[in-house]
Amino acid sequence: QELASAKLAEVGKQLDGRLVTLALSMKLDTFEKVKKAIDSMVSDLKKEQSDEVKQKDWCVEEFQKNQLETQDKTREQQSKIAELESLKSSVFELGDRIKLLNSEIDEMNKQIQLASQNREAENKEFQAVVMEQRQTQQLLKQA
Repeated sequence: QELASAKLAEVGKQLDGRLVTLALSMKLDTFEKVKKAIDSMVSDLKKEQSDEVKQKDWCVEEFQKNQLETQDKTREQQSKIAELESLKSSVFELGDRIKLLNSEIDEMNKQIQLASQNREAENKEFQAVVMEQRQTQQLLKQA
């Protein structure tokens, strides 16, 4: 097409000026098509750029959300670990307390048993004293 345009321009210079105009018109038409193609490419590139900006914005937003969720989960995990340690400590302390209370219960049971034995002995002694007094009363009545 460029070759045909050049021939027309050359012949137009020799014969008729309108052929030169036709040759320039042919070149301009080619430029118009190229300009349209370039404009189309620019439009496509702008649309692609806009889509990429939207995609990037979405990615940044999702990344920030992910970071916040990760921080929240990390804090929650640390809180749960602290709570677990506290509960373990409580279990240990309560286990010691149970052992102490069980030993106190055993001691109280021993004291109860000892007190029961003492009461039985005192009761036997009391019964013996009562019997002696009754016998003394009967002797006094007989005398």
